[in-house]
Amino acid sequence: MHVSLDVVHQRAHPQKKRLRTEAERKQQEIERRQAALRRFSSLSAQLLVPLCPLFSLPGLTEKWYVVKDASGAIVEARPDPPLIVAAGALTLALAIFANIAILFRLIDTHPRFFSLGTIAFLTAHVVVNLVALIIFGVEHAHPDGYVLSTAFWLTAASACVAAASVALLIFDGTLTGWYSRGGTGVSGQQRSLVLTWDFFVFLILIGSVAYRYLIIGATYLDTIYFCVQSALTVGFGDVTLNTTGAIVFSVFWNVFGILTFALLVTFTRATALEAVQEQYKSQERLILERLRRHVPATASPSPGIGSLVISIVSFGLIRSRPRQEAEQEVADAEEEEESVAPGSGAAEHERYEKAIEELRADRGAQGREEQRVPLAEQLATSLVFFLTFWFVGAAVFGRLEGWTYGIAFYFVFVMASSIGYGDYAPQTQAGRAFFCVWAILGAGILTVLFSVIADAYTSRFKETFQRSFLTRAFIKVFQPQHAKELQHADIDVLPQAEKDGGSGSSLSLPRAETGKTRDSDGTVIPAREDDDRHDHHERAVLSLLRDVRRHLDHLIVSDDDVKDEHVDRVARRVMDREQFSRENREHVENDRSMKEFLYLRHLRDKLAQVERVASQRVHGGDHHSDPCEKCRRHREQEAAQSSDQKMETKDA
Repeated sequence: MHVSLDVVHQRAHPQKKRLRTEAERKQQEIERRQAALRRFSSLSAQLLVPLCPLFSLPGLTEKWYVVKDASGAIVEARPDPPLIVAAGALTLALAIFANIAILFRLIDTHPRFFSLGTIAFLTAHVVVNLVALIIFGVEHAHPDGYVLSTAFWLTAASACVAAASVALLIFDGTLTGWYSRGGTGVSGQQRSLVLTWDFFVFLILIGSVAYRYLIIGATYLDTIYFCVQSALTVGFGDVTLNTTGAIVFSVFWNVFGILTFALLVTFTRATALEAVQEQYKSQERLILERLRRHVPATASPSPGIGSLVISIVSFGLIRSRPRQEAEQEVADAEEEEESVAPGSGAAEHERYEKAIEELRADRGAQGREEQRVPLAEQLATSLVFFLTFWFVGAAVFGRLEGWTYGIAFYFVFVMASSIGYGDYAPQTQAGRAFFCVWAILGAGILTVLFSVIADAYTSRFKETFQRSFLTRAFIKVFQPQHAKELQHADIDVLPQAEKDGGSGSSLSLPRAETGKTRDSDGTVIPAREDDDRHDHHERAVLSLLRDVRRHLDHLIVSDDDVKDEHVDRVARRVMDREQFSRENREHVENDRSMKEFLYLRHLRDKLAQVERVASQRVHGGDHHSDPCEKCRRHREQEAAQSSDQKMETKDA
């Protein structure tokens, strides 16, 4: 049953990662890196494929062989052969089909079929383009005053992008056994990014075709360049709207274009922060796992049914299944050989506050340093990409436009910041084609950089606020009264055992010396005069199990807000009962994971109580047991009940 429940939980919650032994942690780290690499290759392919039709359109509509003047403007063009026009139309259609196939790949129902379909369309796109480029290049290899136009090189760029996408898809399929071990590996945020990017490219294609006929004298490359700078809100002013139709169309197109680009920036930021948060969560799981290994389990008579229920309640977070099975086998062997005294673990019970202090020690300077490492890596990587974008872009624009490096450096800054003064703007076709790619790429790089910086600043501000003198002073002044109010407010909400003041350090049993026994529902159970202690133990187990069941109802049935509120109540009541110091109370109040840990420790102690009571029932039924031992256990039980009554009086 133990193994089956664990398997059911793994299927129901596949996203929960478990960090156990050193070997398992290393294996999981390897799997995490492979998943990250696969996700990168899959996401890169999804983002590259939409560029193929964008680059193929100028190759179909513009001339490949032209004459340019000294400024780079086209003064004469030779018509393309019919073979080149047919090849351009075919490659554009193949690129569109490849985009449709890779969009359906995101559904994850048939990733192998749509991935292979995308690879087939892109491979045909590359082959047709290469044949057309090679034939045209060989025929016009002799100097005759004409040069290869930007449309020719954009067609070559489309073939290169398609080849890179094919390589990424093949690499992704190889890692997954052609998706026999999972889907595409693209997360929800990344799916939103891909869909927004595809729609943005589609808007540019529609806008460029419309502006081609609405702006007098504009080419397709000029209209694509105009759409990109309009959506990015750069607006150099070098391409103007000279017809009424173009002005009216621009009003509607710019609304959708700017809004789509804003969504694209938002999803890019969310995707970047998703990777950073995954690093944080990985470090957090390592810290909590170290705590679970360091903090000893609550001592109990035997690791029988109590350990089983603990593992189920904690959702497998305490020990891994192989280790649980091994421990269970050892426990069964020991149980056959000897019995453990029912109350032997009570003296060694660890206080909650000591566990919290160990948690703080484990999450001290070392934990903060582990959290800084992934953040520093992300920040350094983003900064390197941004500087590369700035310096390389300046060098390319200076080469294509004939600017000095200083002017090109200044232009890249004006372009990336979307200021767009208009004093400098690309005038050549090659410069405008490079601008279309570099401006969109720069917007993504800047978004990632600003997101990482903002996340670092927010984390640092939160840490500083939690450690500030004013925060500590506020908690010292207002926390005691706040705790009392919460304690009175919790009377009608928490399970009955907590109202009775049960804690992990004492055995909380229903009162029986008054002649009546109440279960956790408050129902009066008539006590017969001939009832013995065995009947009392059975009622105690029933009461404790009902309390545990109510806790599980809060964890499973309740929504997130109610669940968080319940965990907060239990954690505060435990801190009040155990008389936490103000310093430890402050750390628990400001840390969600500490509250959850405290709640699980409290629930685990209740299950240990169930186990002790069941053990008392078993040992109480042993007719060969020592009568003095029975008397000693009876006195311990009475002392526990007396402690519960005192705690109930204190709560009242």
